[in-house]
Amino acid sequence: MNFLASLFTLFIVALANVSIACDNSSISIVNQTTNPDGSITYALDITVDHGGLDAVFYGFALEFVSSSGTPTVVIGGTYPTTTPLSTATLSAGSITGILQGLTGASINSVANDTDWNQFGSQTNVLSYESSELFGAISNDISMSINVTVMGCVEDIIFYANVNSGAAACVYTVSTGQNCATCNISALAAIPSVCSNNTYSVSITVTYSNPPASGTLDVMGQSFPITSSPQIVIINGLTADGLPVNVTASFSADPLCTLTSNALYTAPASCTSCNANAGTFN
Repeated sequence: MNFLASLFTLFIVALANVSIACDNSSISIVNQTTNPDGSITYALDITVDHGGLDAVFYGFALEFVSSSGTPTVVIGGTYPTTTPLSTATLSAGSITGILQGLTGASINSVANDTDWNQFGSQTNVLSYESSELFGAISNDISMSINVTVMGCVEDIIFYANVNSGAAACVYTVSTGQNCATCNISALAAIPSVCSNNTYSVSITVTYSNPPASGTLDVMGQSFPITSSPQIVIINGLTADGLPVNVTASFSADPLCTLTSNALYTAPASCTSCNANAGTFN
C-alpha cells in the first residue's frame, strides 16, 4: 500500500508540473501593408505549443481590436486572407486534416464546440477550426499566414487554443497604430498688412489624433505634421479686402477636415499709382 501511495503521489506531482496547454505559443507581426482599397494585410508568424496532455485542440483564433470602431476581417477578394491551413502549409509540425479560416456568422460552423461561442458572429475575429473528433494536433505547429483587415487595428489578440480556456494561452501583439478618431477642432487666422497688393496669413490649426503619415493641408498648401496647435504661414495672397474661407485637412485622412467660412478679412488693395510727369529741363 505504501508503494502504491507513493506512486500515486508522484503521479499527482508530475501532473501538477505539466505546463499549461499552449503557454509557450507565440505570435509576431512580420509586416503590415496598406492596400490601395484602404485595407491592411498583416503577415504573421504563429506558433502553437501543444503536447499530448494538453486540452483538445480544435483550432486557434485571432481577434483584431481597435479603440475606435470594429475592424472587419476580409476573406477572399484582391488581398486574400490565408485559408485553409494544412500540414503542407505549415513551417513546422503537422495537422490532422485542415484548419478552415472563418469569420463572422461562419465562426464555429466547423468546430461546433461551445468553447467557440465567445466569438460567434464577430467580424473582427478570424478563427481557424477543425472538426477532428480528438483534436487536430498532438504536437507543436508553426506557420506564416496573411490576414487582410478593413479598418484600423491597434492590437491583435491570439487565442492559441480556444478549447484550453487558460489565460496563459492568450497573447497580444501591438500593431503600432493609433485608432483614435482624428479631429480638427478649431482654426484661427492673423493676416499681415498689405504690401505690393499681397499679404501673408498665419493660420493656427488645433487638432487631435492626427494620422501618423501624410501632410497637413491648409488653403491648398501642404505642411509637415508637427503638434497641435500648429501654426502655418501662407504667403503671396492677393489683398482684395474680401472675407476668406479657410479649409484644413490631413492628406492621409481626408475625412478629418474643417472649413471655417469668412475666418478673416483680407487687407484692402494697396497698389500704388505712380504718374509719369515727364522730363523737365
